[in-house]
Amino acid sequence: MISAIISCMNRTDRLEKMLPTWAKIDLIKDIRIVDWNSSIPIANSDIIKNYIKEFPKIKIIRVDQQKYYHLGISNNIAYQFTDPKNKILLKLDVDYMNINDSWLDSLVYENARLKKYFIIGSYRFYKSSSGFLLVNKHDFIKVKGYNENLLSAWGYDDIDLQKRLTDLYPNDANYKKIEFFNIKNYIHHIPHEDDLRVANYPIKIKSDFLNKDFADNSKEWNFKNFKITEASESCIKIILEDKIHE
Repeated sequence: MISAIISCMNRTDRLEKMLPTWAKIDLIKDIRIVDWNSSIPIANSDIIKNYIKEFPKIKIIRVDQQKYYHLGISNNIAYQFTDPKNKILLKLDVDYMNINDSWLDSLVYENARLKKYFIIGSYRFYKSSSGFLLVNKHDFIKVKGYNENLLSAWGYDDIDLQKRLTDLYPNDANYKKIEFFNIKNYIHHIPHEDDLRVANYPIKIKSDFLNKDFADNSKEWNFKNFKITEASESCIKIILEDKIHE
């Protein structure tokens, strides 16, 4: 039913805390984690190894030879490795822990049946929840996923995607964005300082405006090409063939 995607760089300690809370949910059939060139590979963690043994639905995609993190490209890579049989995509920040999954049955059922909306976390209702997205995969791919033209800089990736999803069916009055207004009753964001948010970017500024102009004036993009350099049942290593704009 659901494919979950998570991407991170040098956040293994947080992944170790949040991952089992999602892996235990039966409706989530596969979990794809992009390890964006963490200094110590995620796959080296004994805790993560044990989770993978317990939950074979988990797979790590390791992106090598990248100096700086790129949220959009990493999430698009994660999407490409999801199981096409699962029609709903759940995008999670690595800081999100599930604390109550009772919302999934009703919202996922309606989302799959009606195909008329997507669900987001909103800063208006819970600080740092805007990295949550539940969307039908056909809509995600129709807007070409995350904007790969943006800078390797913090901010605006999720807002840009939400805008493009909102505008996807302009003539369908029933299609809408739903803000998960009580998300804090179901998901816990592991708190951290702003320094951690920008640590893996070349520009150490927390501001949506850095990427807003790129998004507003963005040209068409295609998913970055990559080459698989090594593969096992639980981990795939890749390198990107295209240059990333930094």
